[in-house]
Amino acid sequence: MLKGSYLVDGKYRAAIHTNGRTKHLGTFATAEQAHSVYLSAAKVHFGAFASDGKPPQSIV
Repeated sequence: MLKGSYLVDGKYRAAIHTNGRTKHLGTFATAEQAHSVYLSAAKVHFGAFASDGKPPQSIV
């Protein structure tokens, strides 16, 4: 499952948690679409601190 998306009744919902509340962003056909909307909202709400849910890249 991609961050910010979850499966409900065969469709994917996007949601973001901010200021102690959950904001639903919409319902989508694919997890990738829901995740994309979540990433856009995360950039607005969290700016440089937004996370895509992937582990950080190590610097070699």
